[in-house]
Amino acid sequence: MNNNFWNDALRSGAILGLLMGASRIFESYMLFISDMKGVNTLLVIEWLVAAVAFVYLLYRFAKQRSMRFSEKEGYSYGQALSYLLMVSILTGVIVGVAEFFFNQIVGYDAIVAGYISLIDEYGEMVASVGVPASSMHVLEQLKVTMRDAQEPTILNSVFSALNLYFMTGGILALLISAFVKREANPFAEDKQSESNE
Repeated sequence: MNNNFWNDALRSGAILGLLMGASRIFESYMLFISDMKGVNTLLVIEWLVAAVAFVYLLYRFAKQRSMRFSEKEGYSYGQALSYLLMVSILTGVIVGVAEFFFNQIVGYDAIVAGYISLIDEYGEMVASVGVPASSMHVLEQLKVTMRDAQEPTILNSVFSALNLYFMTGGILALLISAFVKREANPFAEDKQSESNE
């Protein structure tokens, strides 16, 4: 029986981190770099698939880990919660590193230019609906802020993703832990001892 907490958490966190990192890079590329039409619909679909995959994989990893414990040992709510929080933390670290390297490869200036272009498109859409010009100053301030913002360091990227995945994973962990916990049964026979007789 392999109940090694760290091996399981590292393996699950790496799998989830690589998947969510790829999702985040795809979203950033499509939103800020790509000139593809209909990108918003594609991004909504991709985001929904990534969200469902995140919840499903968290549940699956926790359920697999709980099944490694015998009926006699059980698997407590606290064990499940701490495991899922560690998986979420590792996921956040990997996503942050992936996002940082994506920004380095593509270039932060290209992402800022894509963001400003997105703000301009949004401004045109809002203006066509009849929003007063006096309300558009918020978008102009946002563009100035984007132009003046410093390029995020690797620590900024990691802590940003870590915060997101710790909070999201933490909320989900509170729920998932309730579903995967198993009460210990001290009177249960160990299957291993039965097979040895």
